[in-house]
Amino acid sequence: MRYDRLRDPARLEQLRVVVAGFAAALRPTAARDRLALWSNAYNANVLLMAFEASRRPGFVNVEKVPGFFDATPIVVAGERLTLNRLENDRIRPLGDARIHAALVCAAMSCPPLRAEPYTAARLDAQLDDQSRRWVNDPAKFRVIGGRVGLSAILDWYGVDFTAAPYGSPLGYVKHYADASSALGRLLATTRTPPTATLPYDWTLNRAGG
Repeated sequence: MRYDRLRDPARLEQLRVVVAGFAAALRPTAARDRLALWSNAYNANVLLMAFEASRRPGFVNVEKVPGFFDATPIVVAGERLTLNRLENDRIRPLGDARIHAALVCAAMSCPPLRAEPYTAARLDAQLDDQSRRWVNDPAKFRVIGGRVGLSAILDWYGVDFTAAPYGSPLGYVKHYADASSALGRLLATTRTPPTATLPYDWTLNRAGG
């Protein structure tokens, strides 16, 4: 993320306007519309909160900011929440494991931030693309000595990946892994390969600047 660009007051104000728009939005009735709205709101709030936290003396990463995820209030569609409540009480109950490839928690080990907003009309294609990008990033998933190295996100939220069509966290990875990669080949030739959880790097996902 180019947090340095938010030092421009005009860009920062644009982000604040976006966040305010999510706060004032009407709650959609359709699940796909809710998932798109909530995902965009989550990422926009994280971006603003992480930038503001990073400017304070002594900042290390968002994990070490007291209450960053579970106590700092945000407002989405008129509802007062926290990031954790938005994720765990609103987004995850919709039952789409691919959302874990879309939510960005301001850490180097989190999935990449998509360059466009999620929309109900294109949500399936967008989440499939995000899942492919995430699973095929060797910093997040890779073969380590014959084992499948998995993002810690699949350990934390493993139950979300047990639903169809994946059946398990490994099933999700197999579904999206490039067949020509070392990861894809191992998953194609080994029914249940051993796994290892990769360390989670909470360093701010800062790029450039």
